[in-house]
Amino acid sequence: MRRFVPPLLLGALGILSAACSSAPSSQSADPAAARLLGQVQAAVQKASSVTFSDITTVNNQSQTIAGSFSAVASTEDLAGAKGAYVRVRVLGTSVWVQTNSTSSLTQVLGLSESTASKAVDSWIQLSSTDGPYNQLLQSMTIAQTVDVYFPTRSSVHLGTTTTINGIKVRTLTGSVSASSGPTATTSLLVDATTLLPVRGVLNAHQGGARETKRCDYSAWGAKVAVEAPSSAAPLSSFTG
Repeated sequence: MRRFVPPLLLGALGILSAACSSAPSSQSADPAAARLLGQVQAAVQKASSVTFSDITTVNNQSQTIAGSFSAVASTEDLAGAKGAYVRVRVLGTSVWVQTNSTSSLTQVLGLSESTASKAVDSWIQLSSTDGPYNQLLQSMTIAQTVDVYFPTRSSVHLGTTTTINGIKVRTLTGSVSASSGPTATTSLLVDATTLLPVRGVLNAHQGGARETKRCDYSAWGAKVAVEAPSSAAPLSSFTG
């Protein structure tokens, strides 16, 4: 399941935060669908970049994650209720974070509450020796934006063929595996030509709690342009 999600918006993201996995399981009852699923996963693995917009809603509270990822440059913007935001920029080996959420600064970057209140809205630069550095980089990968929408191999089957924004898409539907609790179903709509995802939709529920996710994908393989913040303070200046 995706991902590094700062706690400013939906906390632990409810029922899907840790329970769901798209790892292959037993043999599929629909060999054609399983074959297409493998081809889609291979296409995603080979992709050099993607632009995406992901909306997650838990019990009527929503957050949006939008960005573009590549191996050398990435950008990600998270937005939630009451103007809360987190922005992350990656350019080469440099990582910058900006947020107005003190809880994200304390829980993700490890700042004390008193220091976090002074760091809100400031660009903070992380070095490779900073604890959160690898966590951020590992969360900003193409796989992390798509994996949650892959149905399990044992449940996958072919859905309808339709058109999205002029693109002919094929649909893979099924369930996502859950180690405990939630019931979750997913639909992944992929370009019929490139086999790259165009949209993912996921629904889950557990008891009275409900979570929905939708992610739209575009610009597969396009160059990602990132502008480094004009001024930023190193994380060490807040923690030292």
